[in-house]
Amino acid sequence: EGNIRLLGLRRQPRNSFITPGPDAKRLNELYTSVLSGFEPDVIHIHHLKYLPETCLAASVISKARTVLSLQDFEIFCMQTHLVRRNGRFCEDSDGGRNCAMYCLPRAKRLRVRAAAPLSPIFGEDADTTYLRGVIRNRRTAFSRIDNVLFASEYVLNRYASEGFKTNNSRLIELGIPRFEARMRPDPKPPLRFVFIGNINHEKGVDLLLDVFSGIDEDEAILELHGGSISKDIKPMLEAALRKKGNIKHKGKYNDGDLPEILSGADCVLNPTRRHETFSLVLSEAWMAGAPVIAAASGAVATRVTNGVDGLLFKPGDKRELSSLIRKLIDDPSEIIRLRSGIREVMTIDKYYEEIKKIYTGED
Repeated sequence: EGNIRLLGLRRQPRNSFITPGPDAKRLNELYTSVLSGFEPDVIHIHHLKYLPETCLAASVISKARTVLSLQDFEIFCMQTHLVRRNGRFCEDSDGGRNCAMYCLPRAKRLRVRAAAPLSPIFGEDADTTYLRGVIRNRRTAFSRIDNVLFASEYVLNRYASEGFKTNNSRLIELGIPRFEARMRPDPKPPLRFVFIGNINHEKGVDLLLDVFSGIDEDEAILELHGGSISKDIKPMLEAALRKKGNIKHKGKYNDGDLPEILSGADCVLNPTRRHETFSLVLSEAWMAGAPVIAAASGAVATRVTNGVDGLLFKPGDKRELSSLIRKLIDDPSEIIRLRSGIREVMTIDKYYEEIKKIYTGED
């Protein structure tokens, strides 16, 4: 509406926690020159990985309204999703110390660990000091940003626990396109359970295959929708498809296929082991009117109201997952009750309206 000019900035991906190379000065000068030349009214930062190190500070001291959307932890996490190089979940960055201990390239990581016992005497090594400085500077800039938008309560709370605090935070769920799907008015066995996403161990597909190996074909059907199959899960999936007629792999799908995929779905399964920062699958299931059975991990634990719009189980607990699936098979009326508890889903149009209010200062 009116005279709106947009300028999108991005460069080749580089981990912004690694000590800047010889191009850092040029990139920083380029960013500041763009700000002064374009003179934006709003700067909206979605991810630091594609921007120079000084972008937060430079944006804050500019005359523009600064907006920061946070859907992951890239500001203080080298691995973005709080998973260390050894695959373990990171409980605390310790202001950069654990980043140096567990997430730097191997040679530097080993050197940091070797030096750690001597740090009380000689002080911290250069890499640890550098990472502490990066996170400290980002905390300072973060506190001065005009609007910080969090995709979920889980993300907001983790940032607060890491010392990233602001009086300008707001929860805004991600929006999805509106669509309609047809639900069975009277669900009865065989119930149709649907999984959407990458087929791998992290997403918990092995749990689903284990559980449905003990479910009869006249009781329930498991549909797996996703084209990306990890090597560790492929043999298990192929064996399950040979042995069980009620386990079906439907292959790759596009967003436009969701209305058809979810029409007639009695329940959507989300057994992820990851600490999800939002989970679009939940929104897609609820948009279709389908309740969920989901692992209480990350944002999923705060978005699903257990017993109202879905059922939660302990991540990785096959026995509890099996019990919840059996509960719906034995009493399909529970599906109808859970449907009635599904709240309105944020649409992409509504999301745009909320962002527009923030840009104009109306909200």
